[in-house]
Amino acid sequence: VYTGPNNDYLVLPVEDEGLTLFDLNDNAAHHPALKQTGQINAVSVSDGRIVASTSEGRINVFNVDSLDRGRPSFSLGSQFDQLQTVARNGDTLLVVHSWPPVLSLVYKVANPDDYVIEGNSSIVDMDVVRRLRYLPGTGSQSPGIIVCSHNRAGVYSLDADGQATQQHFVSFGETITACDASGDMLMIGTDHSRLYLYRISDDMQLEQVSVGNAPAAVTAIAMRRSLGYAFAGNSLLMVDLQQPSARLIDSVKHPVAQAYDALLDNNRLYAAGPQGISVYELGYFAPQLMDQGGVASHMVAVEDDYLISSDGSAVYVHRLPKYLNEAPDPEALPVLFTLSQNYPNPFNATTTIEFSITHRARIELIVYNTLGQEVTRLVDGPVARGPHEIVWQGTNSDGETVASGVYFYQLRVDDSIESRKMILLK
Repeated sequence: VYTGPNNDYLVLPVEDEGLTLFDLNDNAAHHPALKQTGQINAVSVSDGRIVASTSEGRINVFNVDSLDRGRPSFSLGSQFDQLQTVARNGDTLLVVHSWPPVLSLVYKVANPDDYVIEGNSSIVDMDVVRRLRYLPGTGSQSPGIIVCSHNRAGVYSLDADGQATQQHFVSFGETITACDASGDMLMIGTDHSRLYLYRISDDMQLEQVSVGNAPAAVTAIAMRRSLGYAFAGNSLLMVDLQQPSARLIDSVKHPVAQAYDALLDNNRLYAAGPQGISVYELGYFAPQLMDQGGVASHMVAVEDDYLISSDGSAVYVHRLPKYLNEAPDPEALPVLFTLSQNYPNPFNATTTIEFSITHRARIELIVYNTLGQEVTRLVDGPVARGPHEIVWQGTNSDGETVASGVYFYQLRVDDSIESRKMILLK
């Protein structure tokens, strides 16, 4: 159901016709919406505008406040022959099209009267481009793009005129099935059930730092600053990007739905797959499934309370449930305990954790690593009310000294949980 400015609408797919909106306030009224021709190969949403591109080279822009009109707010028309994929950075589109592949930049895509197409630079040494990721510039590095094709991945710099220049590429003897980049890290998954991690140097060279084995072909990857998430079959893998050379890789203990695309937005992981859209909550530990539903999809995009998905033939517009968008009001939650930051932190060998509870209760104080694996239980049982102090000796449940790195300690009292981060240095 889509809530428009005036009415509520039921959104239903129609074979070969995209979507149809049925006005729930008027059973006789229905309006076609997001109608597309050609295979949809990319969707995005930003600033209240949905961008959908098709294999026919057409890029349509829809305003989420006027979906009931059934047509794009405007279209770039069939200006891109053999359009392969599209990425987005604010109101700029990065479009790969033609053969051999060419990169064009569309500026001011939100404005039908002022948009400008520039660039038109060749993406050399690549076959059909399947995935495109924008790299924001830093003080020591110019902006760029990561390009993944059938069996190659390359990094290209972008100049002020939108011209792309290849800096480095790597080839694989297997098919690239997923890739993503965050900061100076690039993660690539293949059909041979492998997960590669590369560091992007200041001069835009790709330096391999690790290779990990997955339980199945990797089909979707999403990354943030410290962790990478990769879907492989019914497994969700987590990789510590702060220590990639250590190959810290593990999977969520419970089965997850397969995914063809994934993204991170705020503190949520969204995945599109044959079972629809899956929404996971991210904390310090393993992602927790919050909701699942919708139609089978290959692409997903999120902004505010809108979720956009596509199965390649139609674009689906979802309004996220309220509980997925609003954090709980801390003033409305009862204060059952306080958990202090450990000291010293960082620490060498031992550290002290202080907490206080308002009533006698059974509690758990557990140390986890960055993959959500339990390291040791410091407390597991009934504890009297009042302040308490626990010393962790930097060992696991078997009494073995753990490696240097980031750890988290979690206090559970009744149904309430709080966690904090600590760093062990040796």
